[in-house]
Formats: sequence, structure tokens, C-alpha cells
Amino acid sequence: MARSAILSALALLVSLGTLGYVAFSAATENEPAAVRSEWPEFLQGVYVSYCQEEQGYAPAECACALAELQSRLSFGDYLAMGLVASGTPTASEIVSSQGASLDEFLGQIKERCGIDLLGRPPTPTSDPLEGYELQGEYDAGLRLYDDRMAYGISGFPVLQNSCNWNKFEIEWRTVDASRIQVYAGGWIHSQAEYSQGVPVAELGEILEWDSQGSLTLWGCSQPLFSGPGITDVVVRYSVYGATP
Repeated sequence: MARSAILSALALLVSLGTLGYVAFSAATENEPAAVRSEWPEFLQGVYVSYCQEEQGYAPAECACALAELQSRLSFGDYLAMGLVASGTPTASEIVSSQGASLDEFLGQIKERCGIDLLGRPPTPTSDPLEGYELQGEYDAGLRLYDDRMAYGISGFPVLQNSCNWNKFEIEWRTVDASRIQVYAGGWIHSQAEYSQGVPVAELGEILEWDSQGSLTLWGCSQPLFSGPGITDVVVRYSVYGATP
């Protein structure tokens, strides 16, 4: 069975190690095959760092997994397993040469070292809109004039109290693809003031900084945009109301 997510640690080596592997191969292309199969030392360190810092395993567990992989696979095969989603040979074909299925191969390493090379499942996060239902969806646009000021959407239905009655889901982009800052504003200023612009010095941290994005806000917050020069922003926002 093909697995596009095979071996989370391999994915790291694909992204960080491909260039190093090319250089390593070029430097050793005239050496014996036994030497060419060895793992580059710096990539051994990459694996151990990723295993400990990103996956959260103990040093002994990571050292065990690295030793098992090195004893079973050449570095070339290890890298090829990480490329299973985009090329061949597949992970299953590689490990089948050792007389084991992919599940058996991974299971043996997990049993000996305590590491699941497929990675631990991510911690589930709650849906920010759970308990709310869509009340309406609206399109809007606004123009920015000065990066010292942040501008709001005219008529945005921000609340002044009972903030958890509503939530807003906002999608936005700049027409010219320029990067801007997005803040959250409350009801300290009037809606007219927010539409005309308020100093960014009065606002908190930047929520987003890009040419497009999306965010979810509580009912007493509204999106405010700030960018250099004259910049047009198009927005689609959805209003959600709390359900019983």
C-alpha cells in the first residue's frame, strides 16, 4: 500500500538532505559501493536533532532508530523511501528486498526502539466555529492610505458586549498582491473612526502579514488593515451566531 506520508523523519531528510546527498554522491562516485552506501555524518546529526527536538523522543530512542536504519538501509534507499510520494522505487519495494513488508519493517524498529517512524498523530485542535452556525456572508472592499494607520470595513457588525454571541470568519487579499498587516480592533473607536483609520500604535500585535489570508475573530473584534501607500483590499466575511 503506497503511503505518501511515509516516515516523517524521511520527509525532513528529503527537504534538507537532497542537496547534501548530491554533493556526497559526486564526491564518492569513484569509491567502492560499500563506501558510497554509508550515511553522510552531518545527516545523521540532522536525523537525531529532528527525532529529539521535533518528534520529542529521548536521545537513546533516537540513537537506536538511527542505528537500526543504518544497519538495514543504505542512505540512498533511505532517501528514496522519503521520495515515495513523488517517485520510485517505493518504500514497499525497498524493504521487500529484506524479506519484510513495510508494516513489518516499521513494526520491528518500533518494537526495538520505541519510535513510530510514521510519526505520532498530531494533537487534535478544536474547531473555532464549533457551536456556531452561519448567519450570513458578505463581500466588502477598502482602501489603505498610510502604513501608520489601520482601516476597518465600513458597517462591519462588531459587537460592543456579549462578545461570544458571534464569531467572524474573514478572508482577504490585496488587489495588487502587496503585503500588508492585519490587526484586530474592538469597539473603543466608533465604526466611522475605524473606517477612516486609527493609529496602529493604539493596536496590539499583528495577526497576519501577507498579501492574503484568513482569520477567525470574536464578536467584539473586527479586522483592521494597514499597508504602505494606496492599497486596495477585497474582503469576504462570514457572520456566525451561537447555537443552543
